[in-house]
Amino acid sequence: MAPEKKYLSFGVACLFSCILFSLSCSPRLTLAEAELKYGPHPPVVERFYCPAIIRSGDTLKFYVSAKDEDGDLAYIHVNVRQRGAGEESAPYMKVRKDNGAQVAGYLYMLTPPAVLFGETINVAVAVIDRAGHRSGDVSQDIYFGNESPPDCPPGWEKECNDPLGFIPVFLRPFQERSTLISPRTI
Repeated sequence: MAPEKKYLSFGVACLFSCILFSLSCSPRLTLAEAELKYGPHPPVVERFYCPAIIRSGDTLKFYVSAKDEDGDLAYIHVNVRQRGAGEESAPYMKVRKDNGAQVAGYLYMLTPPAVLFGETINVAVAVIDRAGHRSGDVSQDIYFGNESPPDCPPGWEKECNDPLGFIPVFLRPFQERSTLISPRTI
């Protein structure tokens, strides 16, 4: 590597480090300051729907309707717990600014085509506003059986056309059932 390029990449690394350091040291609003700026009311999940039974390979849709009295909804948080495999939190999903007072639609997650029959997961959803207030979690246990979820559940016709975001959590079979060999069969 030429000496000029070595110094250039060192300079870029130093500049990047300085920017990162200055952002991490930037002042944050206290809760009182955030409530003065955005409002004191926490968001509320009004209603939700998620099927209780699904088949492997189907797209899981979690319908949610939430509101914030102050009109400052900012994020949707999703947590997925797979029994026997642990818990995974999806990155916060941004709420469009025009949906600051009310958000309604569905979150979706792809399920693997591998057989998860008999497995159970739990999906929990909460909304967060710009002041940092968090709604209570709403959650649903989902059993992998042999029943497809409805294309659009009754009462959610408007929300069926409004995807809110993809849940980037990838499920995996907890146990390979046919790979265990009993010592007595050898």
